[in-house]
Parts: sequence; structure tokens; C-alpha cells
Amino acid sequence: MDPNGKPLTRRSLLVAMAGALGSATLASCGESSSTPSPPEALSERLARDLNKARAVSRTSVERRPQRRNATPQPNAQQKITVATLPKADLGWGNAQFFGALVNAMATARERSDRRYIYEDAALGFPGGMSGPTTSSAFSFSSALDSVAAAAPDLVLYLQIDHADLVANERLINLDPYLVSDEAFDSTRFWPHLLELGQHRGVQYGIPVAASPSVLLFNRELAVEFNIKPPDPNALTFNDEVFLKLVGDLHMADPPTGGIGSLGMLSVFSPEPNSNGDYSASPAPLNFLLSATGDLRGPRDDFAPLLSDPAVEAARLLRAWVQDHQFAITDNRSLWPYFQQQRIGLYETYLAFAPLDRFTSSFGSIDVYPFPTLGAAGHPAYAHLLVGVLAEAKNPDLAYDAMRYLAEGLRANAVLPAERLTQDDVVRRVPALQPEGGALVYTQMLEAVYPSVSRRELGMINNGILGDIVFGTASPEQGMRDIVGRLRELPSS
Repeated sequence: MDPNGKPLTRRSLLVAMAGALGSATLASCGESSSTPSPPEALSERLARDLNKARAVSRTSVERRPQRRNATPQPNAQQKITVATLPKADLGWGNAQFFGALVNAMATARERSDRRYIYEDAALGFPGGMSGPTTSSAFSFSSALDSVAAAAPDLVLYLQIDHADLVANERLINLDPYLVSDEAFDSTRFWPHLLELGQHRGVQYGIPVAASPSVLLFNRELAVEFNIKPPDPNALTFNDEVFLKLVGDLHMADPPTGGIGSLGMLSVFSPEPNSNGDYSASPAPLNFLLSATGDLRGPRDDFAPLLSDPAVEAARLLRAWVQDHQFAITDNRSLWPYFQQQRIGLYETYLAFAPLDRFTSSFGSIDVYPFPTLGAAGHPAYAHLLVGVLAEAKNPDLAYDAMRYLAEGLRANAVLPAERLTQDDVVRRVPALQPEGGALVYTQMLEAVYPSVSRRELGMINNGILGDIVFGTASPEQGMRDIVGRLRELPSS
């Protein structure tokens, strides 16, 4: 709209641009201009459009095929250093991921005909920080300075750290390499997954593994409690069915000692940790994704978090802890519940975690989707992305080495980023059974991914837990406060 309330059309825009150009021409000749300058709102829009055009032009130039320098000969064993998060603080990966990383680096070495050997360089923490996965203030780009002496060429990072790395120009634009790479095919990836490594249409990182959030169901506990399991159909497994199932499987610990059962493994911290962050499982993020499908919205203003489904998701989380008392909020040990198989549902991701390790704690395993809180899709996460660091000594060589490392990681992942058939999913995760494999396959086709940074995620998590679940804010007011804080953050 223009200042007079009339729609801004292409004609009025061209007239305004012509007027502005004429004014500038007269001024350059020393003549005064009788044509007024465009209104302030229109000037701002023209400036944004001009910057966008420049960005498109620049991107088009940057996407021209890259002429690569010669790669090492077979058996050259050129050392490639890979910056990674520390083992102890990759909360979703733990020992299973790092075993896969070691195997992936060995696989990459062999598939490159020993052109490269790979070494990892684990990041250090800034002072006073207990670990990156527990701090919304952690900056991956700043932590890279802790391994500068190792001169890393590549970086493996989490999806929530992508925005920080791009904003601080720590990753190179991969598009010139990808358009020249005959082996790269964007259609091989699961839907919408490759977009998570992009920023404003430019590819900076390549996902190597992903997974939907799935719930492992302890069938033997259900038999003991004489519970008829609901249909694991994503269309019918909604919040009502989910809460009833958890309630049926949940039994409070007897006052005389011993343990009852956990309807679902759930731990919520009533107080923030030393970094000022709350923690919770299942994560509030997944409830919001299931409710809205997109946390940011088309205007990038987090409006979906103000929607009725998002507010109801926050209300469910408060009831989960305060009314149903499904979550552990004290310091009791979880080990007895695992040891005695007294856990009904367990949320997990399959990217690097084979389900075989759960059979000892669950006996027979069935798989359920994360409950459907809307018609948005299935919450999923890209567990790892790989990129070439801007400070790489030889970017061409680093990209070539990255190709093999990505291959190695995909080969050792349970659910690689490149699309599998339904039969492939079953073969990779035999504990799922064919029905479970079909469910996971469908979830990956209809997955929705969080498009938030680590800092934004921290604000959402802390607001829901600190203000709504354990605080006094209503779900409506709490979500308004969260969105207000998110909108105050600098735009990237």
C-alpha cells in the first residue's frame, strides 16, 4: 500500500522509480528537482528489492561451475581435519554416533582409494559453559577458534547451528562445486531435507543423516497391564489417544518402596541449569512442530506460535507435568525402570541409533509415530550436516574430501539423508518389523523440520518450561511473550 492507502502496483512502482531516477539526474546536473522523492515506505521497499536483485545476481554468478584443481593421487593419504562437537555433549548421538563417525572416516578413506585420511578435532567450550547441547548461548562459530591450531578443513555440525555458522561466514558456498559434481543429485534426498543446509537459496551444508521422532512401545508391559494397544496410524494417533495410552501404562511408585512404571520416559527440569536453560523430554519443540508444521511462518515472524494449535500444545505440556504428573521432575535414577523394563513409551531417533540396543530394556518393540496435534506432518530432525570451512587451506581439495566423508557417514547411518525404499528401511532396522519400517518410511516422506537456530530454540524451550509449565503464565500469554522475544532478535 502507498501512503494514501492505495495498492502498490507495478505501474505505480515504475512511476516512483522513474521519478526517483529523474530527481537524481537533475541533482547531478546542479538543477533543482520539482519531482518529490518517493515516500519513505516506498523508498525502503525499493531498497530491499534492489538488494534482493543484487543477491540474486551475485548468487547466479557464484553458482557457475567451479573448475577444480587436481585431486591427490590414490594412496596419497592427504590429511583432512574435521571439526566436530565433543563426544560427551552430543546428547542425541553419544557413543553410537561416535562409533559411526570412526567407521565413516575409515569408509571415506577406503572409498577415496586412500587419497585422504581423516582426523577429528573436537571443539572446546567457552569458560563456564557445561556443554553446547545444554546452552542456547553456545556459538559453534566461536567455538571453532578452539581448534584453530588443528587447521580443520571440514566441519560436522547440528542443524540448529547452521544459521550461526553462515551468519559468521565460517562455511563456503557449495553451489559452484555441486553444479560441477556429476555424482551429486539433489533428487536423491528425502523431501525438504537438502533445504536445511541452505541460506537464502545458497547451499552451505549437506545433510548426511536424518530421522523422524518415533515412539518405541513396550508391548510386554502392555500385556502385563492388559492394555489393548491403539492403532499406530498417524491419522488417528492424536493427543487424546496418546495421553490415554501413557496414562494406562503409568503407575506411581508405591509408597512402601520399589518402582511403579513410567507411561513414557519423560524428564522435565523444574529449574534452569548453570547456563540458564531448562531441559525436557519429550522436547516441547516436537509438540509445536506436530501442531504447526512451521514455527517461523511465511513472513518469518513466528506467527504460527500464536495459533490455537500451538497454544494447545503448550497447554498439553503443562498438563503433562502438573496435572497428569507423567514427567520425572526430581533426581531419582532412571536405571531401575530400564533394568526392570518398566517404561511404556520411549522417544528416540534412528539416524545413528540401531534399535537392537533397546530390545534388552523393552523386550518386544512396536513403533508409534509422534502424536498428531494438527495436520502439519511428522516432527523430524537432520542430525548431522557436513560443510567446508571458509578457512580451509585448499577449498577444492576439501570439497572432494567432503564428498567421500559424506558417503562414509551415509553408509554408516541407520537412516541416511539420501532417500531409501521402504524395504531398505526395514533391512537397515530389522527390529522395526515391516509395519514399523513402513511407518518410518511414510514419516520421512511427510517430515517437517525445525527451522530455528540454537538461540531461538532456547528461547522457545525456556519460555514454555520456565513461564508456562513451571511458571504462572497462561499458555496464551506465555506464547505471546515467547514470540515477542523472538521478534526482538536481529534478523539473519
